[in-house]
Amino acid sequence: MEKQHARNRHITISFYTGFTLYFLITVILSIVNGSVINGVSGALFVIMFIVLPIVILILPFILKAVGKKNFGDCVKTALIVSLIYATVSVGTEYGVRAYFTKFNAENWINYPANRHLMIDDLEKKYNIIGMSTDEVENLLGSPEQYDSVANKDALIYGAAKSFFADEYYAVIYDDNKIVTETDSGQTMEVLIH
Repeated sequence: MEKQHARNRHITISFYTGFTLYFLITVILSIVNGSVINGVSGALFVIMFIVLPIVILILPFILKAVGKKNFGDCVKTALIVSLIYATVSVGTEYGVRAYFTKFNAENWINYPANRHLMIDDLEKKYNIIGMSTDEVENLLGSPEQYDSVANKDALIYGAAKSFFADEYYAVIYDDNKIVTETDSGQTMEVLIH
């Protein structure tokens, strides 16, 4: 009986330690790297990375109170649920990321935090260099800024938000308002509104 209690205590401590570490790392990485899900829906981000982990963290106590089961069994059930949650959250993030790798003008305009994923496909589908700035604005919408990059006039589009710096996509044009090159990089200024 004493061995069973020690085993259950060990399982409980292991579960909470592992899950708490997983939770903290996931939330920190999602905030620092800018979760793709957050660029689609702030509510979905809160549910997936705040609410569900908290529910899973207290799940053994809920199961114990409702089912009057052995606490070790409740922890095992919660561990299985947390593994399912981890699989679903990674799968959702991957699926949303895969969806946004294909350029779509509507998605470009409506989901500016995920533009960085579309840039490669955009440049494959459209020969941006050689277009007029009006053609670019018809395709990509109005830029967040009209500014300069390396002392050249540019249309600046916010491409992603992250904790430390925002990414931009610059469409650089000449005096005739014809695009001569594109550039992307990071800035400390907030570009995406």
